[in-house]
Amino acid sequence: MEYAKEFEDLLNSTNETLIGVGNPNAKILIIACEPSIPEENHCQIEREILNNKLQWQTILSNPQKMDEWIHSYTLENNPCKDLGCGIPNYNPYYPYYRQKYKVSPKNGGTSRSWYFYQKLVDTIYGVTIRHDYIDFFNNCFTVDLSAANAPNHNRRNLTKTTQSVKERINHLFPHSFFQSFPIVIMCCGHYVHDFGIRPDKLFDINFIGDIGKNGDWINYHYTKKSGHKLLLHTKHLTARGLKVNDYINQIANICIRFRDENQIDLFK
Repeated sequence: MEYAKEFEDLLNSTNETLIGVGNPNAKILIIACEPSIPEENHCQIEREILNNKLQWQTILSNPQKMDEWIHSYTLENNPCKDLGCGIPNYNPYYPYYRQKYKVSPKNGGTSRSWYFYQKLVDTIYGVTIRHDYIDFFNNCFTVDLSAANAPNHNRRNLTKTTQSVKERINHLFPHSFFQSFPIVIMCCGHYVHDFGIRPDKLFDINFIGDIGKNGDWINYHYTKKSGHKLLLHTKHLTARGLKVNDYINQIANICIRFRDENQIDLFK
C-alpha cells in the first residue's frame, strides 16, 4: 500500500502524538471527541495516544510488511508488534484486529461508538452482509478533537482537554491531510460548542443549515472550493434517546447523495 505524501508530511511535521486510526487513503473522515481511556490505564494510553505517531512512522517505513499483515494476519508480520504494549494484534491501521462485531469490550467485542461507526460506514458503502468482526477502518479514518484521555465526558480534566483541543485545532487539523477528505462526519454533539470549535471555520466550508428529522439535528456544510466537500456535524451516535438506526440512515443517505452527485469513488 502506498500512502499519500500529505500523510507522511503530517507525521514528520507535527508535535502531536495522536494522529488517528484507520485507512489514511480513505475518502471518509470521522471525528470524535476524545480517547475514552481511564487515567490509570497506562498501557492503553501509551498504546493508543503516546505511540500512535511512532506506530504510523513504523508502518510507512515498511508498507509491504503492512500489506502482508492485513491480508494474511500473523502476529509476526505486524509491523507494530513491538509497540503494542501487551496487545500483539494492535495496529493503528486496524486497531484491535478481529474485534467482534458486538458491544462487549471485555469479551472480545467493541465499544458502542465503534459498533455504530461500523453500521454507518457499512450503510454508506452499501454493505449488507453482517460482519463477524469490526472492519470499518478499511474504509475511513478516525481522529479525536482532543488527545487528553477521559473515561467519560463528566470526568475529563477540563484544563488538559481545553489545551489539547486548542493545540490540535490550531496546528493539526489545518494540515492538508485532514483538509483533503471529501466527506467529514463530526460525531461530536455539543462538544464543539463546549470548546469553541467552529466546524465551518475549521474546514473552510459553508454552513447550509440543519437538515435532521424528528428533532435529531444534523448540521450540513458544503463547499465547492478545491473540489466538493461535505461536512456533517451530528449528535454522538451513542446519545441517550437517539433512534440510532434511523439517524445513521439519515447521515448515510446524505453522504450517498453527495457521493453520487459528485462522482466520488469511495473505493479508489
